[in-house]
Amino acid sequence: MSTPRRTVIGIDLQERRKFSVAGSIRHASEQQMVEFLGPDRVVFVAPGKADDSAILSFPGGQTLGKLGIAGPSWTTGDPRYLLHIERGSKDAEVFDLQTNKSVARASKDGGDVLAGEVVSYAADSGLVLSRLGNDRPDIRARLQPGPLPFLKTAIASPQLDALAISVNGDGGVFRVSNGTEIAAVSGLHGAWFGSDRQCYLRVPDAPGLETSTVESLDLATAATDSSWPREDVIVKNESVFSGPVMLSELTQAFYFTFDATRVGYELRALDLNTGRTLWSRDYGGHPPRTGYQDEPPVTFTDPQGERVVLGWSANSDEAHKAAKFSSVTKLAMKNAKIAPRDTVFEVRDARTGNTLGAAFVPGGAGPQSYTGAFSAGDWLILVKDGVRITAVSLSSGTETLHATALIPALSSESGLLSAVEDGGRLLFYDLKTGERRDNYTFPENVAYTRFSSDGKRLLALTEYQTVYVLDVTAATAASQALTQ
Repeated sequence: MSTPRRTVIGIDLQERRKFSVAGSIRHASEQQMVEFLGPDRVVFVAPGKADDSAILSFPGGQTLGKLGIAGPSWTTGDPRYLLHIERGSKDAEVFDLQTNKSVARASKDGGDVLAGEVVSYAADSGLVLSRLGNDRPDIRARLQPGPLPFLKTAIASPQLDALAISVNGDGGVFRVSNGTEIAAVSGLHGAWFGSDRQCYLRVPDAPGLETSTVESLDLATAATDSSWPREDVIVKNESVFSGPVMLSELTQAFYFTFDATRVGYELRALDLNTGRTLWSRDYGGHPPRTGYQDEPPVTFTDPQGERVVLGWSANSDEAHKAAKFSSVTKLAMKNAKIAPRDTVFEVRDARTGNTLGAAFVPGGAGPQSYTGAFSAGDWLILVKDGVRITAVSLSSGTETLHATALIPALSSESGLLSAVEDGGRLLFYDLKTGERRDNYTFPENVAYTRFSSDGKRLLALTEYQTVYVLDVTAATAASQALTQ
């Protein structure tokens, strides 16, 4: 094992004591390339120089045999064989340590060898079992995909024909009708469907870097064009997809915090096709009006809609400016004893930055206490702690719905809100009445949902990577059929 200072030591687990490790094993361990073949032997496959790869005695470190290979490798259940990936190869080779020869091929996604049989798993073809030196047909099997980890990106096209998803380190765009992959996108940072034929993708230039390129993907041909490069500096400039724009929170060089108020903060919306600034608002450095606070907003992004929601403490100067765009909100604030915990939400068009409405929400703990906010049509949907959902009518200022659920999705065209409960239950609410209209039950939990642009269908992605498209216009019949 290696100490925090990367000093390699050996430990006798029976005697509970440390011992010195031979220099050859210590050198190999420093490169994290040593694996046991048995209690008295280890194998070292050098990352770059094949002459250095060898089987070594343990703990003495004497060379028992040279291998002549280099690069990624791993031991198998049979100590006679290694799985090794040659440079530039699409597969792994089964390497015989007795003959120093490749004797079979396996998937580099994962595999093992035991009792003369080779098993390998590939994401596209499934599980394959074959026998070394035997001409009998391979045994093949499809495996159910494992549960999805946390989704970094998830968005469906307007007519639910395509789906873009990504998890940490991997992502892709898929055709909903048959599950085929249109494009594989490693490290996908975000996506937006400009139409049912075109999708914008934000692809990192290299792992761990904040530089990325916005690409345009043609869904019919799978061809991509690089639109423009993007570089973020953490804290000073952070950008996320928010509907049809990239929303950039820019912190100026003179940024500082004074009495919990951020100074030097600018919000910008960038065009996905060119990267140019469509609109910007500077919220830093302005003297506050008497009796109010001057502060930047809490910005809520919506990767599925055409709007951006900003949250303000109700006693801030910007909250009172936003209230002027809504007579209902202005009247509600006039008649209320405003407290710092109250919030004003401002709804803006993501493409133009124009204010479309506002809502006064008393109580709570200010805009920072909300984990999500998005809007479409007459509706503003607010989420606290990820599970407490409130629907507010922008025209009347009335809170029409309170529910406890996950993953809300909104359709202003149908007037429906969908939300998810554990156990695979998908609930539908009528936004005008606040009443539950219907529910569906899936075989497993739901990870993502979206309504079609006309509100007549809903796509649901489950945690075991199955996609359903539901006809919500025939909710009752479809619900009964699915649960049965």
